[in-house]
This record gives sequence, C-alpha cells and structure tokens, in this order.
Amino acid sequence: MYLVGSEHRARKNVQLYKDAIADWQKQQQFTLFGTCSFKHNSYLGREQRIKAYRRFWNAVDRQIHTAKAVQKYNRRIERFVFEEEGKSRQFLHSHFFCKAENAKQLKQIINATQHFWNERVETADKLYIDVNTVGDWREGYGIKEYRLGSDEQLLVECCYLREQS
Repeated sequence: MYLVGSEHRARKNVQLYKDAIADWQKQQQFTLFGTCSFKHNSYLGREQRIKAYRRFWNAVDRQIHTAKAVQKYNRRIERFVFEEEGKSRQFLHSHFFCKAENAKQLKQIINATQHFWNERVETADKLYIDVNTVGDWREGYGIKEYRLGSDEQLLVECCYLREQS
C-alpha cells in the first residue's frame, strides 16, 4: 500500500511541476512556437544534439541582432527550448517558444529559423514554426513528456530570458 501511495504522490508532483511551467510560460506571452526534428536515423548523441541546437540558436541570434550585439551586449531572442525523444524514444526533436519584439522581427525569426535549421544543421529533418496565439493551448506542450528521473525537459543551454526590471 505504501508504494502505491508513493507512486501516486510522485505522479501528482510531476503534474504540479508541468502545470507550474505551463502557467509560467503562458504569462511570458511567447509569440512563436516551433518544433525542430532530426531524421529518424540520426546518429547524433545527446551531446552532439545540444551542440547542434546551440549552433542553430547562435546563428539565429546573430542574424536577428548582429554578431556584435550578441557578443558585446548579449542581445538574443528570448526563448524557452525543450528537447524530447518522443514516445517511441526514437523521434529526436525539440520544441521552442520565443518572443519577437515586433511584426518585422517575427517574420525575420521565422525566415532565419527555417533557413538555419534546414541548411546548417546536420541530420536535420523538419522545422515547424507558427504564431503562438492564446487559444492554441501550447503552453504546456514542451514539457508534456516529462517523467521523474528523466533528463528530457528544459534545454537550459539554449534558453535565454532577459532579466525583468
């Protein structure tokens, strides 16, 4: 009986964690949502995938804000990035939420992410990106497959949020 109760508490805690992240994400008002996938036969290990994601986001940041602004002033696109392996554990992909500062930048981000993912990431498959609207209910999507004891969740190496003043 104790194990059943313990397992129930663990599941409840996981759901509370997922709900807290979803609520916080919703408050951030991210303007874009995307999914980057690798080919099913990708040979990249986790470390190589993280390097690929980092190179990808650095290239996008430099395209949007210039290399000097990124390097000297740490100007970057605000974003939250999650990595998943899918239910089958074979479908390597990430989900991201990011903010555009205006309509022009929104289009620039869409174009830059498509270009850099498709042209510069080894074993990249598809990149899906769309406007993140309130009624889409995507705020918990990046954390949906999180389980206790899993390192599959927030990809801190690729996230960037400005300090709140």
